[in-house]
Amino acid sequence: GRRDCARYTAASLWHCMPMASDAGAWQAGDVIDGRYRLELCLGIGANGAVWRAEHLGLGAPVAIKVMATSVLEDRASAERFMREAQAAAALRGANVVQTLDFGVANGQPYVVMELIAGRTLAEALAEGPCEPERATEILRDVGRALARAHRRGIVHKRLTPANVMLLPARREIAKVVDFVGGFAATDPTRLTTASFYASPEQARGLQRIDARSDLWALALIAYECLVGARAIAADDHGALMMAICVDPLPIPSHVGAVPPGFDDWFATATHRAIDKRFQEATELLDGLMVVLGRYRDSPPSRHPLEATTAEHRSRTAPEMRRGAVPGQPATEPDALDS
Repeated sequence: GRRDCARYTAASLWHCMPMASDAGAWQAGDVIDGRYRLELCLGIGANGAVWRAEHLGLGAPVAIKVMATSVLEDRASAERFMREAQAAAALRGANVVQTLDFGVANGQPYVVMELIAGRTLAEALAEGPCEPERATEILRDVGRALARAHRRGIVHKRLTPANVMLLPARREIAKVVDFVGGFAATDPTRLTTASFYASPEQARGLQRIDARSDLWALALIAYECLVGARAIAADDHGALMMAICVDPLPIPSHVGAVPPGFDDWFATATHRAIDKRFQEATELLDGLMVVLGRYRDSPPSRHPLEATTAEHRSRTAPEMRRGAVPGQPATEPDALDS
């Protein structure tokens, strides 16, 4: 029968680690914990591989992320993995990929998730920017997923377009995946997809990372949806650190067609002083929805460089706080799922 995730303890997880193997050590046909047969590797990331698998007892397809042994490098890491997995398993919502189970096999922690048909936002953005209406729906879905998670004390820490799944439906639905393992240490000099969406506090290696780092990442994703390119680009670790922590960020309307007010929203959302950013997902999302709603009222703007980035940064108006946009009152909080 299905194993109850809560039966694990940090000690039992930690002591399951006698074998040192990497995320690529598994092969199609291998069976994890006697219950999940691996069928097809769907992708390999910085700290794990995702597989399509079959639950042998139920005959049902699932997705399994098999993580590197370094995720459980000590008892403290085991405790964090257990807390994150249990919290993620309790997280439900239309815009969250459900976590079903977790465990340790051959020294590697794994997380079992629902298997959904679709493609990632990263794959969609490889074809170019989103249409305004589509961007609005996707970003609303992702914002709602983050708001739900943050209310339960869950921080993603590695949010990227690759962690957003797009499900084909009458209205395309976006679901956020991979809420477990964001604490796992990776080589800081190795550039991964997540590196380009890391907040300044993450780039500096600060120990206490909160929900506002997820909001930074969502702002970069919003930029990419509308402009069609990453807001932060670099070829090496040093350049990336400068781009995240020091160099001026691009002004969206100087790069692509964006609605009026998006420049100021983006400046607030990516303020390097964490206390001057949007403080909650509902706040960030509320302001973004007002700005994106302007697509219906006026054509998007793209104009030549009219002010220095420093001057633009100084225009991060106080009225942008609490989800407002310049010249308009703050909107009522969105009726997010509870």
